[in-house]
Amino acid sequence: MDIHEHDWMLEVHTVGPIDPDTGFSVDLSAVDRIVGDMTEGWDGGDLNVLIPEVASGSLVPTTESLARWAYMHLESRISPPARLVRVALFESPTVGSQYPAEESP
Repeated sequence: MDIHEHDWMLEVHTVGPIDPDTGFSVDLSAVDRIVGDMTEGWDGGDLNVLIPEVASGSLVPTTESLARWAYMHLESRISPPARLVRVALFESPTVGSQYPAEESP
């Protein structure tokens, strides 16, 4: 089977009070490390092999499913008092999904 390649981009959106000493609400270097570890090998890689849930057949590797998977994977790893609001995953500059989805009014 041919590998269906994408150049992935993952946006991580957090909220929280801004620490008056650091000016940050979340440790961005820690978030970068977590996201980097989670997505290592994705660009040009075979997600059918790289993500155990996809390899086992319990997760279909669509942008929608992967956005939800990434959210679930990251949610508990964001240090309080900051919290994860959503992730947006793009497989190209113009195609992507976010979780949780925002509904239009």
